Amino acid sequence: MEKTNLQFKTYNLHFPIPAKQAKGFTLLEVMVAITILGIGFVVIFQLFSIGLNSVERSEKYTIASIYAKEKLNEMLAMPEPQEGIQEGSSGKDNEFSWKAAALRYDTSSFAKEPPFNIYQLTADVTWQEGLKQKNVHLETLKTVAKK
Repeated sequence: MEKTNLQFKTYNLHFPIPAKQAKGFTLLEVMVAITILGIGFVVIFQLFSIGLNSVERSEKYTIASIYAKEKLNEMLAMPEPQEGIQEGSSGKDNEFSWKAAALRYDTSSFAKEPPFNIYQLTADVTWQEGLKQKNVHLETLKTVAKK
């Protein structure tokens, strides 16, 4: 049996692909996609900034509420609150100012005089936030037996 050497010729043919069948993105498509991504990032960063401002604002309200509740608790702990107004400031750099008041409640309109005194206790805490002044107001009543 005889061996034959077969040789095949290969041809490397490159045909240009028409533009409509080309795969990939045009420069215009890439620029539009980058623009849309940029707008999306700007919106996300603005939302993040708004969230941080809300956290800071709620922190101030929480601190002010704690100071106001502290002042009310001080007045409630007294056997009989002293009538009048007290003022002061709290917080770092005294950024919160407070006013606490104890006033005897008028019971003259009651049908029968109660066997106790009623005090109206209020606490106001204010602070500056930008150009606006913010305020927390707490109020309660305390009864004290008459002597």
